[in-house]
Amino acid sequence: MSEHEQLTTANGVVSGHWVPMAGWGRRVAARLIDEALYLVALTPYFVGWFVLAGALPGLTVVSTNPPSSSSSVDLGTLLLATGLMLLGSVLALVAFIWNRVIQQGRTGQSIGKSALSLHLVSATSGTPIGAGTSFLRELAHVLDGFFYLGYLWPLWDRQKQTFADKIVGSVVAHAVAAPGPAPAPAPGAGDTAPGQLPGSLPA
Repeated sequence: MSEHEQLTTANGVVSGHWVPMAGWGRRVAARLIDEALYLVALTPYFVGWFVLAGALPGLTVVSTNPPSSSSSVDLGTLLLATGLMLLGSVLALVAFIWNRVIQQGRTGQSIGKSALSLHLVSATSGTPIGAGTSFLRELAHVLDGFFYLGYLWPLWDRQKQTFADKIVGSVVAHAVAAPGPAPAPAPGAGDTAPGQLPGSLPA
């Protein structure tokens, strides 16, 4: 896909003018927004961790009331903390799958990309890559993580692709809304007064 080429939206409608591939800084900002979403989903995990940390220093589990040791963790507290941590982990995983795999695959936009007008699309067709390919792209990001070289690769790559993008054949484009049609002239705006030449001022 060449730069400035129009892309196809999730609804199958060609729209918008597309500038050169999205810059590295804009992609990083979109990813940070996505990460903030996962941190929100992890809130129960952090609460559970603090509950457990507040019940330490001991890890001896007791079910008696009162506890037989001042360093023991009450069984109810342990179950509460574990449940909260498990809930937070599940919520974060669900948020990740929905945002980065399903939503991004079907529409080309995660929450972060949507906020910054970025679209993840096929490098050949300009259409969203689909949930399956988006999932493979997330797995391929493991290669990008080695010394962060793959994540930095868009800084000098012609199509601004990470290693994961090259593997699945995707690019990230920055969409700019297409200018709308010129407004129709107001009724009577082009009429001339009797005896008045077109383009002349009224006497």
